[in-house]
Amino acid sequence: MNSHSLRLSAVEAQVRRLPREALPHSGPNFLQAAITIVPKNSNTIAWSTFNAADYVPAGVQTAIVETDWAISSSDSGDKDAYIKFRASLDTIEIVGSRGRASGNSDNIAGANQVMVPMTANRSFDYMIETPGFDQLATIRLIGYFA
Repeated sequence: MNSHSLRLSAVEAQVRRLPREALPHSGPNFLQAAITIVPKNSNTIAWSTFNAADYVPAGVQTAIVETDWAISSSDSGDKDAYIKFRASLDTIEIVGSRGRASGNSDNIAGANQVMVPMTANRSFDYMIETPGFDQLATIRLIGYFA
């Protein structure tokens, strides 16, 4: 065993000795009903904040968000549309969805689930980047990790 393997084994042994309630992030928790953040939108949206405090318990740091979208243009210019997330300004931006339609009547659709970091007050930012999803995009809160 090398030194890295020995350190890893030592950490694993320490974790096994922890009581179950002391382990962080016990797993995903799904809401009984999805909370729509952005309903069927075909426009771009600048960075906006969603406060999830009414839907997730205190101490939660990660939301589970679902996006579904469709795009059929543009034939020229920027062809890539993104839905992005971040905890707040100056934190890492996460691509939750990307669609690309490169003309000639392309019709592309998809759905994604993404883990989104939240601030201590249980909020996060989202945006739909230019050119947007001309055939609609929806963003929903569906759960959280606790």
